[in-house]
Amino acid sequence: MVVTGREPPGQKIGTSYYSLNSQSVEELQIQQPIDIANYLPNVDIKNALGNTSPIITIRGVGLHDFFANNDQSAGLYVDQVLLTSPAMMGFQVFDIERVEVSPGPQGNEYGRNSTAGNINFTSKKPTADFFADVSLGYGNYERYSADAVINGAISDDLNGRLSLTGDWSNDGYFKNTFTGNDYGELSRWAARGQLAWSPGEDKQFLLNVHGGHDTSDALTNWVAVGVLDPGAGTLCAPALAGNLQQTLAQCTDVLGYQDNDNDPFTGAWDLEPKSNRYQYGASLTAGWQLGGARFTSISAYEAYDQFLEEDVDGSPAAGFHVEYDNFIEQFSQEIRFNSTEPLVIGSLPGKINWALGGFYQFDNRIGDPNQRFNFRDWFNDVLLTEWDQDTRSAALFTHNEWRFTDQWRLMFGARYTREEKDFFSRNSSTVAFGGVSGITGLTTPLSRSSDKRISGNAVTGSVGIEYSPADTLSTYLKFSKGFKGGGFSGGFSGAAAQLNPYGVEELYAYEWGVKADLLNKTLGINTAFFYYDYRGMQVFAVPVDALIPVPRLTNAEKATVLGMDASMVWQPAEGLEINTDIGWLDHQVKDPRFNGFDLPNAPKLNFSNRIRYQYRLTDRLTLTSMLSAYYQAETFKSVENTPLLKSDSYWLVDSSVSLQMEKRWEAALWVKNLADKVYVAEAYDQSGQGIYIFNYGAPRTFGVSLKYHFD
Repeated sequence: MVVTGREPPGQKIGTSYYSLNSQSVEELQIQQPIDIANYLPNVDIKNALGNTSPIITIRGVGLHDFFANNDQSAGLYVDQVLLTSPAMMGFQVFDIERVEVSPGPQGNEYGRNSTAGNINFTSKKPTADFFADVSLGYGNYERYSADAVINGAISDDLNGRLSLTGDWSNDGYFKNTFTGNDYGELSRWAARGQLAWSPGEDKQFLLNVHGGHDTSDALTNWVAVGVLDPGAGTLCAPALAGNLQQTLAQCTDVLGYQDNDNDPFTGAWDLEPKSNRYQYGASLTAGWQLGGARFTSISAYEAYDQFLEEDVDGSPAAGFHVEYDNFIEQFSQEIRFNSTEPLVIGSLPGKINWALGGFYQFDNRIGDPNQRFNFRDWFNDVLLTEWDQDTRSAALFTHNEWRFTDQWRLMFGARYTREEKDFFSRNSSTVAFGGVSGITGLTTPLSRSSDKRISGNAVTGSVGIEYSPADTLSTYLKFSKGFKGGGFSGGFSGAAAQLNPYGVEELYAYEWGVKADLLNKTLGINTAFFYYDYRGMQVFAVPVDALIPVPRLTNAEKATVLGMDASMVWQPAEGLEINTDIGWLDHQVKDPRFNGFDLPNAPKLNFSNRIRYQYRLTDRLTLTSMLSAYYQAETFKSVENTPLLKSDSYWLVDSSVSLQMEKRWEAALWVKNLADKVYVAEAYDQSGQGIYIFNYGAPRTFGVSLKYHFD
């Protein structure tokens, strides 16, 4: 039998590796990067701002900051091009061939260095066969969707593919009691055009031009919980104890307001935030044979422009409104040489496959002067912050595999990286911060600017050994080191010390894994056990000595992570497939400020199970059903392990059923969050403004789709 939902576990040697193929992406209604997290072990992804800026955590390692000038700890690639900023990572997923996740430090084989791991989205490529696909969908909240693909030969050596997607709704699942409106409408589209040219047998060129626009309502409509004692203006006892019900009943924000109905989809928001996001780019991938090696060049340009509003205070007052105004552009160039003829070195036993490459990336990110933190009704002030950041990253890397016997293989690689960041920022306030807030440290309006540079070099790498006693069984041991450069906070800086950069983080990873294909290759198992020594980890925390306590990135001394992830694909009978993924983590921060605390966004247990059954009704009709269940254990949302700022454990259930006539048409019914579970997706400490803020996962959604294939 052929495993249809996942790639065979043994496909990549000497490392853990998990993937979803195109069929799974369609059936699971994966439309943004956040959607893959429920189907892969030890992967947690939550959107932090609107429909964008996903917080990506792999095996407990991730960036909890959402400002556009910072880099993720995980590398996210689309068609081999790295997207540098979290703001760029909320793109629409469509016409995808596969999604791959490689946990742990990366950098020996391609792209930029990372500590958490890499996520790769690979789109379907042009072929010579002519066909066209059209898909239409309708769901609750008056949601409409449309997708189209046309593919085929343009000439004997030139193929093309055009992919389009759109998503709209006339309703939303938020109810605004202040305006009486339903809120949460979608309006977004994206397109990708590709040309594949093969002028000779050993020469291939692929041009990829893509773009999209999103003017949806900002779907992270924050639910704010007042956490102040009305009489004292300090944090109230129920909030400190982590009792949400008593906090809603007894505590308020700075103006005495509390939204205490405990309904995350109902609120009295005086601002209904909109997003306006453009993302566009192009890449040229070229490859040809040079002697005993394959040469590959990837040249890419990406740009992103966003204006995004947030009503952070979640009240009828203009207490804490935020406006993000960012422009990002990046250029990257990568070259690789991969051996096609293994090396034989003198009397050295066996053969060596080798790869050698170089990577360069430049990006400019701008926080426009229109970025503001509006505290008009609360503190009678508006804070303005602007910044301009240039980043240059250059590297050389190599990866080698020496098979010195039929059963033993040694893998080793290294990377040298040079990085520089230039950061200019200016922070100001409109008044002296008197009035309601009680803040007494500012007697004149604030105005502070900074112009700084950081730079550094790093050598990272990995070494591992694999033993394969049979074609269906292998085990490996691996050590790797990863690093992520330092940087600057894109948030408001109320003190001179907050303008200083945060430092480098390093990760030393030890891993043992087993891969097996059993029961006549109908059962595939991929299991990895790992230990991380995480040094200088970059954490998003509220500074205790800040005049204006805005969360920002800083470094903790170290953390440790012990864990296991396992993936199983089993086909016990014709047409029946069971996919099971388990992730387990035990982690602890070791720093005087957070000693013994858990890492944020790192559930100690996550589990998913997906059952897919395909049954042929007639010679032409096929019925396919799918049921998926996902479990996530209790998870803290802050490195301070603030009792209220957590997600309780929860289960999610998704399901779909489809009817297909040959390969001509397909009709499907689907539902996500079948049990309508209410759960916290993201949360932040804004206690300096008297609130904690929460973003909840989407309620139950369902719909129908119809797909037609022309050839």
